[in-house]
Parts: sequence; C-alpha cells; structure tokens
Amino acid sequence: MVAPTPSVATAHQEVMDQLPFEDRSDFERASRGFIATREDPGIMDDEGKVIMDLSWFDFMEGEAISGWLRKADMLVP
Repeated sequence: MVAPTPSVATAHQEVMDQLPFEDRSDFERASRGFIATREDPGIMDDEGKVIMDLSWFDFMEGEAISGWLRKADMLVP
C-alpha cells in the first residue's frame, strides 16, 4: 500500500475530525436486520454468470475515510 501524500493525509484527518465516527448507533441499527454472511461472495444469474461479487467491497475493510464509506461499511459485517 502506498502512503498518502501530505495533502491527502491532511484532508483525511479533517474528515475524521468533522464526522462522528465514534457514534456507532447507525451500525447497531443496521445489524438488527442482519440475517447471515454468505460463504461464497459470488452472486450468479440463472446461467451461472457472476453478476455481483461481494469481495469487490473488501477495500472497505478498516477505517472508514468518508461519509459514503461509513454508510457502505454498515452493509459489510
């Protein structure tokens, strides 16, 4: 992984300082309806073609860096 440039690191820290990342209530509400984790991340159509692969979202593991990633993070247990 490449280290961010100083300007990117500064922008990242500004976002972290502005948003309430310590408030986990959204995650608690999102997990209430959680049913299960898929063993196979591939979702296929009727012909067996992968139309969605949940591993595409593996980049979201770790620290959320923006509001939209925080929302998306709620979808990935």
